Amino acid sequence: MKSRKNSSFGIIFLMVFVLCFSGMASGSETNGGGGFAIRLYGAFNYLKGGDINEGMKGIIDYWKYEAEGAGYISQGEYKPLNYGIDLGGDLIFQFTPNIGIGFGTGYLQSTKETVIDLTLGSEKAEIRDKPSISAIPLKASLFFFFPLGSALNMTLNVGAAYYLAKVDSTMRIGDPEGWLQYEMSADGKGLGYHGGIGFEIRLSPSVSLILEGTGRYAKIRGFKGKAQTLDSDGVGINAQGKLYFWIETDSGKEYAAIYITEEKPTGSWVKEVREAVIDFSGGSILAGLLFRF
Repeated sequence: MKSRKNSSFGIIFLMVFVLCFSGMASGSETNGGGGFAIRLYGAFNYLKGGDINEGMKGIIDYWKYEAEGAGYISQGEYKPLNYGIDLGGDLIFQFTPNIGIGFGTGYLQSTKETVIDLTLGSEKAEIRDKPSISAIPLKASLFFFFPLGSALNMTLNVGAAYYLAKVDSTMRIGDPEGWLQYEMSADGKGLGYHGGIGFEIRLSPSVSLILEGTGRYAKIRGFKGKAQTLDSDGVGINAQGKLYFWIETDSGKEYAAIYITEEKPTGSWVKEVREAVIDFSGGSILAGLLFRF
């Protein structure tokens, strides 16, 4: 699959902030509980997925229907993209003991492989699909700290983020004697919003454990990229354009579809054509460490 340079960018972004500001923070005097803090976290992530799930399921259902019409017995269903990882960090400037403003980044990712087994007597074939979605949010947030004891704070945060998102997919239909493959990769950008509530458990004067539940709203559209259709005979078709979602009618049945095309899909057999929306909305249960300077 394609390389994910965006994830490296996010990690470098965070490290630069840490290195540049930790020295400043350690040398500054805290005024009434002010100063700098850095938090780093990892999380189990849930997201909705949006059109990637409906579109890929529709394509798989179409090929299952075609195979079953040819006499094959199919086993398996599309496995949606809903779970993945959420990694990140924030640099927080606390200008009062209870309020801070933070800037950070992270990496959201979800991938899932679907395999549909097809059998016709002794003949075997399969439909194999492995879509992936990821995003790097560039975040700005307000943080609130409410003391509950000498070593315990309740924390709240709200903010907005600019998402650098990516969609990849490779689907192959075939058997040992021949195959057809669809491959695409697209990038999109857009705004989202987030919030969280949790606890800060102080382990020492400068280090705390953080536990938090988060939620976010982030529907990203306007994806552009490249696609390739290739078969085992070496025949290929390349396309460059926007990522579209539509409903297609074939043999009286309707199937959702998602793919990159140079022109907006048209024809009497397609409807509800629009730019695809990848929905990163969802939430995470995160754990991490907070370092105060």
